[in-house]
Amino acid sequence: MNLLVNDWIPVTHQGRFRHISLKDLLCKNEDWQISLNRDDMELAALQLVICLVQVVFMPDDGKELRRRMETPLTEDEFETGIAKFPDMFVLDHPEHPFMQTRGVEAKEITSMQKLFIGLPEGNNHAFFNETGEVVWTCPSCTVIAIFNQANNCPSFGGGFKGTLRGAAPITTFAYGKTLRETIWLNILDETWVEQILPEPEQRQEKPVWVDPIQKDKTVYSHEIGLLRGLLWQPAHIEIIWAVEEKACNACGEISLVLASGFNKEKFSYELKGIWPHPHGPRAWTIEKGERKERFTSFRSMSPAWTQLNEFLIFHESEDSGQVPAAVISRFKDTFMQDNLSLIVGGYRTKQASVLQRRHDLISMSAGWAGKLATVEKFIGLALEFKELVRKKMYGFGKTVGVTGLAAKAEELFYQRSESLIHDRLHKMNWRESAVEFVNMYVELKAVCGAVFEEIAAPYQNDPKMITALVRSRKTFTGAMNKLKPSI
Repeated sequence: MNLLVNDWIPVTHQGRFRHISLKDLLCKNEDWQISLNRDDMELAALQLVICLVQVVFMPDDGKELRRRMETPLTEDEFETGIAKFPDMFVLDHPEHPFMQTRGVEAKEITSMQKLFIGLPEGNNHAFFNETGEVVWTCPSCTVIAIFNQANNCPSFGGGFKGTLRGAAPITTFAYGKTLRETIWLNILDETWVEQILPEPEQRQEKPVWVDPIQKDKTVYSHEIGLLRGLLWQPAHIEIIWAVEEKACNACGEISLVLASGFNKEKFSYELKGIWPHPHGPRAWTIEKGERKERFTSFRSMSPAWTQLNEFLIFHESEDSGQVPAAVISRFKDTFMQDNLSLIVGGYRTKQASVLQRRHDLISMSAGWAGKLATVEKFIGLALEFKELVRKKMYGFGKTVGVTGLAAKAEELFYQRSESLIHDRLHKMNWRESAVEFVNMYVELKAVCGAVFEEIAAPYQNDPKMITALVRSRKTFTGAMNKLKPSI
């Protein structure tokens, strides 16, 4: 299967599931949407398509990018683009198969389920799935799983290297009306690429499965080119194929060729520096005089909106900083008068174990790009309310000898405020942000008051606790009143 030629992109159109080719997607103006039965696999499929389009059809400048968004590619334009990559993206190539290594030696075959992060194989957590649920996978689901494991997930374990962005990075994309529009909204033109990859060494063209990393070599981030970085493969794996007509256990489609497992072997090298991957936000701090940089990840059960400032706002000081994904920064600069539907996805992990799959869509009304300081204050106010009710319930619980009230308060706050926050951002009138800010203050104050009363309800008739409860309620109300809404 050649990813530039064959039908492998899983989509729905008018309620019907099918696989389409990259040519179909880019040369036709159809209302297709990525469709799989797992949101993380959908995001991985979208990211893989974006990576392919970025390296094969990179526009020269913003003007050409806009033209491609508005008008599908002609067949001649498409064929000219892929002609430069005749056999680089072939899944079963005899010498250099896509994101694989030929001749991998392994004592035993690894189940395909190991590639589907979050299913119960190895250290993966069981999300209502059984061991051995994924046995056979079609070429489409196989290639998406390979890409996802290599670029968005923890490594296979000890002796295996992980992604360029760390164990479980967050990916952020702008979402369009159609799949074709979504793709081009997240493509950088050559001017932008030159800004984030200024070093001459980063013009390297060959991916790691064609020009392999040498074992135990030190790899410097400034030597990694766009194609090589976007389609990075840190592991040595080789898919085992079977010619047999069966249903794919991942998407359910009948396939004549299926992956039945894969071989993997330990492979080590050292990576120096951070490669500025354009699909995820990152942050840095100064620790003991040394700059420590990392890609943003999900750190807790908190909703994605709590990290919105990290996703959208560039910040830099003497001892810390944060940088949005380049595709989001480019969207802000190019489409600053438009609304933004922000796709946010990733995993929450603990070491190599996956605890949670995360996939969110945050909608921002038109005008947000010119009001980032206001966005920052909005999110800051909501987090102040959260922290206030959490601390107050912790103090009350400590006084009366009850544990777990702070965590319960935080959980209830997120449950009660999530739709409020999303609705406010989606409908925000940024010209009237002062009024909007006051309104949100009132709404959040009501949410926190309700959370406090719900948690306190079981203790309000206990003579031993009533005094502490009355005192806590009074100080809590006073503290909320001090959170003055101002822009």
